[in-house]
Amino acid sequence: MSDPPVKNKRKVILEVKGISKHFGGIKAVDDLDLKLYEGEIIAIVGDNGAGKSTLIKMISGIYKKDRGKIYINGSEAKIENAIDARNYGIETVYQDQGLVQNFNASLNLFLGREKVFNNFIGRIFKLVDYRFMRRETKKMFDMIGIDIKDIYADVEQFSGGQKQSVVVGRAVYWGGKILIFDEPTNNLGVKQERRVIDLIKKVRKEYGVSIIIISHNIAHVFELVDRIIVLRNGKVVGEKEKAETNTNEIISMITGVAMENNRVSSMKPPKINTNILRIIFARFREVGILIALLVIFLILSISTDTFFQFSNIILVLRYSVFTGILALGAVFMISQGDIDLSVGGIYNLVGLVLLVLLERGWPVNLVVPLGFIVGILCGLLNMSLSISLKIPMLIITLGTMNIYRGLGLVLYSGRFKTDYPLDNFLFKVFGGAFGKIPFGILALVVLVLILFYIFGFTRFGIHVRSIGGNLIVAKAMGIKISRTRIYSAMINGGLAAISAILTFGYLRTALPSFGTGYEFIALAAAIIGGTALSGGSGSIFGAALGAILISLIVNGIAHLGIPTYWSATVTGTIIIMAVAIDYISKRNYNRDRAGF
Repeated sequence: MSDPPVKNKRKVILEVKGISKHFGGIKAVDDLDLKLYEGEIIAIVGDNGAGKSTLIKMISGIYKKDRGKIYINGSEAKIENAIDARNYGIETVYQDQGLVQNFNASLNLFLGREKVFNNFIGRIFKLVDYRFMRRETKKMFDMIGIDIKDIYADVEQFSGGQKQSVVVGRAVYWGGKILIFDEPTNNLGVKQERRVIDLIKKVRKEYGVSIIIISHNIAHVFELVDRIIVLRNGKVVGEKEKAETNTNEIISMITGVAMENNRVSSMKPPKINTNILRIIFARFREVGILIALLVIFLILSISTDTFFQFSNIILVLRYSVFTGILALGAVFMISQGDIDLSVGGIYNLVGLVLLVLLERGWPVNLVVPLGFIVGILCGLLNMSLSISLKIPMLIITLGTMNIYRGLGLVLYSGRFKTDYPLDNFLFKVFGGAFGKIPFGILALVVLVLILFYIFGFTRFGIHVRSIGGNLIVAKAMGIKISRTRIYSAMINGGLAAISAILTFGYLRTALPSFGTGYEFIALAAAIIGGTALSGGSGSIFGAALGAILISLIVNGIAHLGIPTYWSATVTGTIIIMAVAIDYISKRNYNRDRAGF
């Protein structure tokens, strides 16, 4: 196929030669050639299944090509992943999948390329400079004329046009020389479509970028592009300069059926109703759970004389420590879209490992680190199996939960020992107290503070939430999905081990029954505390408060003389309420913050 004559003297910025991609026996793209000239806008059109999305995903590094070559500025480009494509100046605006919806505009702009503080602490711990990112985002939006009134608002509150504008702004900010738009006006209203079209024109005119547009809307194609390439069954079946063709000819090439009238067809998919109702409250879950804690505390203090005593308050806090630490790990797992049911088994196994090794005379300063390592390795095993076998974490850990408990029974073999020397470091520190405050409570506070900063202020924490918020976008932005999930699982296992060590230090023994049901209490505490079951967001403080709330309920039921088995019923009711509130708040979040 010869090049369009008006383009022959212009520089070829992108060239695809003989590129192919098969999915089993299906040829999605078959021996395809394509050229994009500097400063040009081309459209790739075709019916569903023509190979358009597969082609751009190979160019942008989401899919690996089976064969063929890609050239950038005349040199062969080695594009194995999204990071490679971005390094070549290729930025892609995906259809309905370009953003993590529960992130604000600045987090989406810098996703996968977060700015860390330029100092020793920032570089070592990858602490994110949110202020810089917000300032740069505002500057970028002002420069290209994007009207976002509240830069702190999550993008799920934005209109379709504003969402597309954020993705375009991200591409321009990072110096993209080749922009690829996948259905840029799909599911938008007329006013929003016009904003996106004007923005694409402005970006081409002011920044001189080359643009590829995939669209079903033929009217928009003819308004925007210089050249049109038609795909059918993974092959190029037509290529026309806009001035040399018309809509009927293009539609005929797309469908393989001649058009006999001059009606302009948009070939646009039906619109999806994206109207979002307003809600009457904001999502400050920690405040809500604090109010619930205060109300329950006051009710119990008034209802029984034995509740409001310092020793009982310490008892409530002490027993919330063990499940609270597990709940902190659950925040990481749920936020990235995983559910771990094995933490109770890990907790039990670590406790029994401590029991056996101490009984055999191993030194405490060796036993405690070994217990911690066992927990981390269990978490690593869980996620490694899930990733390698491509089985959801929920199913994997349903099995490993029983494996870990079975191993614990093998180790236990009827052992029961509590007569350890009280000056033993394990019991003196981990089971002891500073003044009247048990060490376990202080340990929970320290862990909450550390994990709060890791989850909320580091690249790793942002990546964890992005995976749960939108896995496709996270992958497209070059985030190491498997590595991030493995690190979260290891943190989860390590926290289970810490909880077991603190329990052993306090009780000076371990039993096979220890930790039974703890996985569900940990999940309940995380959900009650504001971690969304759908993934993408969570609260470290909220999880700790959720564990305290559950411990308070169990303790209060006992003080009121109510049979203790009612505590499970009450906890389950609270979980349902928490999930319902989360669902309603996500569905009806107030869009006024974004300026509508």
